[in-house]
Amino acid sequence: MTPRHCLITSGDPAGIGAEVILRLASNEAFSLAPSLIIGRKSLYEKLSSAMGIKLEINPVDDTLRLKNGALNILEPQSGNKYIYGSAPCEASSREALSYLDLACALIKEGKADKLITAPVSKQGLAAIKKGFSGHTYYLADFFGVERQNAVMLFLSRTIKAVLVSQHLAVKDVPSAIKKEAVMSTLDAAFDALRFLGIKEPRAAVCSLNPHRGDGGLLGSEEKDEIIPAVEELKKRGMSVSGPMDAFDAVAGCLKNEYDIIEAMYHDQGIVPVKLFSHGRAVNFTWGLPFIRLSPLHGTAFDIAGTFKARAESMIECFRVVSRLQ
Repeated sequence: MTPRHCLITSGDPAGIGAEVILRLASNEAFSLAPSLIIGRKSLYEKLSSAMGIKLEINPVDDTLRLKNGALNILEPQSGNKYIYGSAPCEASSREALSYLDLACALIKEGKADKLITAPVSKQGLAAIKKGFSGHTYYLADFFGVERQNAVMLFLSRTIKAVLVSQHLAVKDVPSAIKKEAVMSTLDAAFDALRFLGIKEPRAAVCSLNPHRGDGGLLGSEEKDEIIPAVEELKKRGMSVSGPMDAFDAVAGCLKNEYDIIEAMYHDQGIVPVKLFSHGRAVNFTWGLPFIRLSPLHGTAFDIAGTFKARAESMIECFRVVSRLQ
Protein backbone atom coordinates (compact mmCIF):
# COMPACT_ATOMS: atom_id res chain seq x y z
CA MET A 1 0.00 0.00 0.00
CA THR A 2 1.39 3.41 -0.96
CA PRO A 3 0.34 6.97 -0.16
CA ARG A 4 -2.64 8.29 -2.12
CA HIS A 5 -4.70 5.35 -0.90
CA CYS A 6 -7.69 6.36 1.18
CA LEU A 7 -8.50 4.88 4.58
CA ILE A 8 -12.14 4.79 5.65
CA THR A 9 -12.93 4.13 9.31
CA SER A 10 -16.26 2.42 9.94
CA GLY A 11 -17.37 4.62 12.84
CA ASP A 12 -19.52 3.30 15.66
CA PRO A 13 -20.74 -0.19 14.62
CA ALA A 14 -24.08 0.51 16.31
CA GLY A 15 -24.64 3.40 13.91
CA ILE A 16 -25.03 3.79 10.16
CA GLY A 17 -21.34 4.07 9.26
CA ALA A 18 -20.96 0.62 7.73
CA GLU A 19 -24.29 0.97 5.93
CA VAL A 20 -23.30 4.16 4.12
CA ILE A 21 -19.86 2.70 3.35
CA LEU A 22 -21.55 -0.28 1.69
CA ARG A 23 -23.74 2.05 -0.35
CA LEU A 24 -20.59 3.92 -1.36
CA ALA A 25 -18.97 0.62 -2.38
CA SER A 26 -21.92 -0.14 -4.66
CA ASN A 27 -21.73 3.31 -6.27
CA GLU A 28 -19.67 4.02 -9.39
CA ALA A 29 -17.70 6.66 -7.47
CA PHE A 30 -15.99 3.87 -5.49
CA SER A 31 -13.81 3.08 -8.51
CA LEU A 32 -12.27 6.57 -8.49
CA ALA A 33 -9.53 5.73 -5.98
CA PRO A 34 -8.16 2.68 -4.14
CA SER A 35 -9.39 2.47 -0.57
CA LEU A 36 -9.06 0.40 2.57
CA ILE A 37 -11.93 0.04 5.03
CA ILE A 38 -11.01 -0.30 8.70
CA GLY A 39 -13.65 -2.38 10.42
CA ARG A 40 -14.88 -5.93 10.88
CA LYS A 41 -15.35 -8.35 7.99
CA SER A 42 -18.18 -10.10 9.83
CA LEU A 43 -20.16 -6.86 10.15
CA TYR A 44 -19.87 -6.08 6.44
CA GLU A 45 -20.82 -9.64 5.50
CA LYS A 46 -23.97 -9.47 7.61
CA LEU A 47 -24.93 -6.02 6.40
CA SER A 48 -24.26 -6.65 2.71
CA SER A 49 -26.46 -9.76 2.86
CA ALA A 50 -29.25 -7.94 4.71
CA MET A 51 -29.07 -4.96 2.33
CA GLY A 52 -28.95 -7.10 -0.80
CA ILE A 53 -25.62 -5.62 -1.88
CA LYS A 54 -23.46 -8.10 -3.75
CA LEU A 55 -19.75 -7.43 -3.67
CA GLU A 56 -16.57 -9.27 -2.85
CA ILE A 57 -15.24 -8.68 0.64
CA ASN A 58 -11.47 -9.03 0.76
CA PRO A 59 -9.79 -9.35 4.17
CA VAL A 60 -6.45 -7.53 4.15
CA ASP A 61 -3.45 -8.54 6.25
CA ASP A 62 -0.38 -6.61 7.36
CA THR A 63 1.00 -6.58 3.80
CA LEU A 64 -1.85 -4.19 2.92
CA ARG A 65 -2.32 -5.67 -0.54
CA LEU A 66 -5.58 -4.44 -1.98
CA LYS A 67 -7.75 -6.24 -4.51
CA ASN A 68 -9.29 -4.22 -7.32
CA GLY A 69 -13.06 -4.24 -7.40
CA ALA A 70 -13.40 -5.61 -3.87
CA LEU A 71 -14.28 -4.14 -0.49
CA ASN A 72 -10.87 -4.35 1.15
CA ILE A 73 -11.14 -4.59 4.94
CA LEU A 74 -8.42 -4.41 7.57
CA GLU A 75 -9.40 -5.46 11.09
CA PRO A 76 -7.88 -4.09 14.30
CA GLN A 77 -5.98 -6.69 16.31
CA SER A 78 -7.98 -5.87 19.43
CA GLY A 79 -10.78 -8.28 20.20
CA ASN A 80 -14.32 -7.29 19.30
CA LYS A 81 -16.89 -7.50 22.09
CA TYR A 82 -19.69 -5.69 20.26
CA ILE A 83 -22.55 -7.82 18.93
CA TYR A 84 -24.01 -6.44 15.71
CA GLY A 85 -27.57 -5.22 16.19
CA SER A 86 -27.06 -4.35 19.85
CA ALA A 87 -27.70 -0.89 21.22
CA PRO A 88 -24.85 1.64 21.42
CA CYS A 89 -22.67 0.73 24.38
CA GLU A 90 -19.14 0.80 25.72
CA ALA A 91 -18.17 -2.09 23.43
CA SER A 92 -19.32 -0.25 20.31
CA SER A 93 -17.41 2.86 21.38
CA ARG A 94 -14.26 0.82 21.97
CA GLU A 95 -14.63 -0.69 18.51
CA ALA A 96 -14.95 2.77 16.96
CA LEU A 97 -11.85 3.95 18.80
CA SER A 98 -9.86 0.91 17.66
CA TYR A 99 -10.69 1.72 14.02
CA LEU A 100 -9.57 5.32 14.46
CA ASP A 101 -6.35 4.41 16.26
CA LEU A 102 -5.42 1.90 13.57
CA ALA A 103 -5.97 4.52 10.87
CA CYS A 104 -3.79 6.99 12.77
CA ALA A 105 -1.03 4.40 13.09
CA LEU A 106 -1.08 3.64 9.35
CA ILE A 107 -0.93 7.32 8.46
CA LYS A 108 1.89 7.93 10.92
CA GLU A 109 3.83 5.05 9.35
CA GLY A 110 3.45 6.73 5.95
CA LYS A 111 1.20 4.00 4.56
CA ALA A 112 -1.69 6.32 3.71
CA ASP A 113 -2.28 10.04 3.40
CA LYS A 114 -6.06 10.31 3.10
CA LEU A 115 -8.74 9.54 5.66
CA ILE A 116 -12.53 9.49 5.65
CA THR A 117 -14.08 9.01 9.08
CA ALA A 118 -17.58 7.60 9.51
CA PRO A 119 -19.48 9.00 12.50
CA VAL A 120 -18.78 8.11 16.13
CA SER A 121 -20.60 8.95 19.34
CA LYS A 122 -18.78 11.79 21.11
CA GLN A 123 -20.60 10.93 24.30
CA GLY A 124 -19.71 7.26 24.04
CA LEU A 125 -16.04 7.90 23.29
CA ALA A 126 -15.73 10.56 25.99
CA ALA A 127 -16.84 7.92 28.49
CA ILE A 128 -13.85 5.70 27.63
CA LYS A 129 -11.32 8.30 26.44
CA LYS A 130 -10.94 11.27 28.74
CA GLY A 131 -11.16 14.59 26.94
CA PHE A 132 -12.52 13.20 23.66
CA SER A 133 -14.58 15.90 21.96
CA GLY A 134 -14.64 14.72 18.36
CA HIS A 135 -12.52 13.38 15.53
CA THR A 136 -10.91 16.71 14.67
CA TYR A 137 -9.25 17.45 17.99
CA TYR A 138 -8.40 13.78 18.55
CA LEU A 139 -6.54 13.69 15.24
CA ALA A 140 -4.86 17.03 15.97
CA ASP A 141 -3.63 15.77 19.34
CA PHE A 142 -2.42 12.47 17.89
CA PHE A 143 -0.34 14.18 15.21
CA GLY A 144 0.94 17.02 17.39
CA VAL A 145 -1.08 19.78 15.73
CA GLU A 146 -2.28 22.70 17.84
CA ARG A 147 -6.04 22.40 18.10
CA GLN A 148 -6.68 25.92 16.85
CA ASN A 149 -4.77 25.03 13.67
CA ALA A 150 -7.07 22.12 12.81
CA VAL A 151 -9.88 23.98 11.06
CA MET A 152 -13.09 22.38 9.84
CA LEU A 153 -14.58 23.57 6.55
CA PHE A 154 -18.09 22.50 5.62
CA LEU A 155 -18.38 22.10 1.89
CA SER A 156 -21.27 21.79 -0.51
CA ARG A 157 -21.48 22.56 -4.19
CA THR A 158 -23.23 25.88 -3.53
CA ILE A 159 -22.22 27.04 -0.03
CA LYS A 160 -19.08 26.59 2.04
CA ALA A 161 -18.60 27.61 5.66
CA VAL A 162 -15.89 27.78 8.30
CA LEU A 163 -16.48 28.23 12.03
CA VAL A 164 -14.72 30.59 14.41
CA SER A 165 -16.05 28.58 17.36
CA GLN A 166 -16.68 24.89 16.86
CA HIS A 167 -18.30 22.54 19.37
CA LEU A 168 -19.13 25.05 22.09
CA ALA A 169 -22.26 25.58 24.14
CA VAL A 170 -24.04 28.72 22.93
CA LYS A 171 -23.41 30.44 26.27
CA ASP A 172 -19.65 30.03 25.73
CA VAL A 173 -19.55 31.37 22.17
CA PRO A 174 -19.21 35.13 22.87
CA SER A 175 -16.00 34.67 24.85
CA ALA A 176 -14.50 32.73 21.91
CA ILE A 177 -15.11 35.53 19.39
CA LYS A 178 -11.78 37.32 19.39
CA LYS A 179 -10.06 39.34 16.69
CA GLU A 180 -7.20 36.84 16.49
CA ALA A 181 -9.59 33.89 16.15
CA VAL A 182 -11.58 35.58 13.37
CA MET A 183 -8.36 36.31 11.49
CA SER A 184 -6.61 32.97 11.96
CA THR A 185 -9.76 31.06 10.98
CA LEU A 186 -10.04 32.97 7.71
CA ASP A 187 -6.31 32.65 7.04
CA ALA A 188 -6.65 28.87 7.31
CA ALA A 189 -9.87 28.83 5.29
CA PHE A 190 -8.27 30.78 2.44
CA ASP A 191 -5.29 28.39 2.39
CA ALA A 192 -7.71 25.46 2.25
CA LEU A 193 -9.76 27.01 -0.55
CA ARG A 194 -6.62 27.61 -2.61
CA PHE A 195 -5.69 23.97 -2.06
CA LEU A 196 -9.17 23.05 -3.31
CA GLY A 197 -8.62 25.10 -6.47
CA ILE A 198 -10.14 28.50 -5.65
CA LYS A 199 -7.25 30.82 -6.48
CA GLU A 200 -8.69 34.09 -5.15
CA PRO A 201 -11.09 33.29 -2.29
CA ARG A 202 -13.82 35.70 -1.21
CA ALA A 203 -15.37 35.53 2.25
CA ALA A 204 -18.53 36.82 3.89
CA VAL A 205 -18.00 37.30 7.62
CA CYS A 206 -21.12 36.84 9.74
CA SER A 207 -22.00 38.93 12.75
CA LEU A 208 -22.61 37.27 16.09
CA ASN A 209 -25.44 39.47 17.31
CA PRO A 210 -28.70 40.56 15.67
CA HIS A 211 -28.36 43.61 13.41
CA ARG A 212 -24.57 43.37 13.65
CA GLY A 213 -24.73 44.41 17.28
CA ASP A 214 -26.59 47.63 16.48
CA GLY A 215 -23.60 49.79 17.32
CA GLY A 216 -23.03 47.99 20.61
CA LEU A 217 -26.63 48.05 21.83
CA LEU A 218 -27.07 44.32 21.18
CA GLY A 219 -23.54 43.20 21.94
CA SER A 220 -20.00 44.47 21.55
CA GLU A 221 -18.36 41.57 19.70
CA GLU A 222 -18.80 43.19 16.28
CA LYS A 223 -17.39 46.55 17.35
CA ASP A 224 -14.56 45.19 19.51
CA GLU A 225 -13.47 42.03 17.69
CA ILE A 226 -15.05 41.24 14.32
CA ILE A 227 -14.85 44.64 12.59
CA PRO A 228 -11.17 45.20 13.57
CA ALA A 229 -10.37 41.70 12.26
CA VAL A 230 -12.12 42.35 8.94
CA GLU A 231 -10.38 45.71 8.52
CA GLU A 232 -6.95 44.20 9.15
CA LEU A 233 -7.58 41.32 6.74
CA LYS A 234 -8.61 43.82 4.07
CA LYS A 235 -5.36 45.72 4.60
CA ARG A 236 -3.55 42.47 3.78
CA GLY A 237 -5.36 42.38 0.46
CA MET A 238 -7.79 39.60 1.33
CA SER A 239 -11.28 39.74 -0.19
CA VAL A 240 -13.34 39.89 3.00
CA SER A 241 -16.77 41.47 3.51
CA GLY A 242 -18.76 42.03 6.68
CA PRO A 243 -19.71 41.60 9.35
CA MET A 244 -23.16 40.92 7.95
CA ASP A 245 -26.32 39.06 8.86
CA ALA A 246 -26.22 35.35 8.07
CA PHE A 247 -29.03 35.79 5.54
CA ASP A 248 -26.95 38.24 3.49
CA ALA A 249 -23.93 35.96 3.67
CA VAL A 250 -25.91 32.97 2.43
CA ALA A 251 -27.64 34.98 -0.29
CA GLY A 252 -24.27 36.28 -1.45
CA CYS A 253 -22.88 32.75 -1.72
CA LEU A 254 -25.90 31.63 -3.72
CA LYS A 255 -25.32 34.57 -6.09
CA ASN A 256 -21.62 33.64 -6.37
CA GLU A 257 -20.48 36.84 -4.68
CA TYR A 258 -18.59 34.90 -1.99
CA ASP A 259 -16.83 31.55 -1.86
CA ILE A 260 -17.20 30.92 1.86
CA ILE A 261 -19.08 32.07 4.94
CA GLU A 262 -17.17 32.64 8.15
CA ALA A 263 -19.71 31.76 10.84
CA MET A 264 -19.29 32.68 14.47
CA TYR A 265 -20.89 29.51 15.86
CA HIS A 266 -21.80 25.98 14.87
CA ASP A 267 -25.38 26.16 13.58
CA GLN A 268 -24.90 29.55 11.92
CA GLY A 269 -22.54 27.89 9.47
CA ILE A 270 -23.71 24.30 9.23
CA VAL A 271 -27.45 24.89 8.76
CA PRO A 272 -27.20 26.73 5.41
CA VAL A 273 -24.55 24.32 4.11
CA LYS A 274 -26.77 21.34 4.89
CA LEU A 275 -29.94 23.05 3.72
CA PHE A 276 -28.64 23.75 0.22
CA SER A 277 -26.49 20.63 -0.20
CA HIS A 278 -29.28 18.09 -0.88
CA GLY A 279 -27.51 15.70 1.47
CA ARG A 280 -24.09 16.00 -0.19
CA ALA A 281 -22.31 18.29 2.29
CA VAL A 282 -18.97 17.15 3.73
CA ASN A 283 -16.54 18.17 6.44
CA PHE A 284 -13.00 18.89 5.21
CA THR A 285 -10.40 19.35 7.94
CA TRP A 286 -7.51 21.65 7.12
CA GLY A 287 -4.26 21.83 9.07
CA LEU A 288 -3.58 18.13 9.61
CA PRO A 289 -0.57 16.47 7.92
CA PHE A 290 -2.94 14.47 5.70
CA ILE A 291 -6.27 14.90 3.93
CA ARG A 292 -9.28 14.20 6.13
CA LEU A 293 -12.97 14.30 5.26
CA SER A 294 -16.13 13.07 6.91
CA PRO A 295 -19.81 12.96 6.02
CA LEU A 296 -21.85 15.77 7.52
CA HIS A 297 -24.16 13.61 9.60
CA GLY A 298 -24.02 11.65 12.83
CA THR A 299 -24.31 8.03 13.90
CA ALA A 300 -28.11 8.01 13.46
CA PHE A 301 -28.50 5.22 16.01
CA ASP A 302 -32.28 5.54 15.71
CA ILE A 303 -32.36 4.32 12.09
CA ALA A 304 -29.37 1.97 12.12
CA GLY A 305 -30.43 -1.44 10.87
CA THR A 306 -33.47 -0.09 9.02
CA PHE A 307 -31.28 0.57 5.94
CA LYS A 308 -32.91 3.96 5.41
CA ALA A 309 -29.64 5.87 5.79
CA ARG A 310 -28.72 8.01 2.80
CA ALA A 311 -25.14 7.81 1.56
CA GLU A 312 -24.87 10.97 -0.56
CA SER A 313 -22.55 12.66 1.92
CA MET A 314 -20.22 9.66 2.17
CA ILE A 315 -20.17 9.33 -1.62
CA GLU A 316 -19.36 13.03 -1.94
CA CYS A 317 -16.50 12.60 0.55
CA PHE A 318 -15.05 9.94 -1.70
CA ARG A 319 -15.49 12.04 -4.83
CA VAL A 320 -13.71 14.97 -3.19
CA VAL A 321 -10.88 12.91 -1.72
CA SER A 322 -10.25 11.15 -5.04
CA ARG A 323 -9.55 14.54 -6.66
CA LEU A 324 -7.08 15.72 -4.02
CA GLN A 325 -3.37 15.00 -3.97
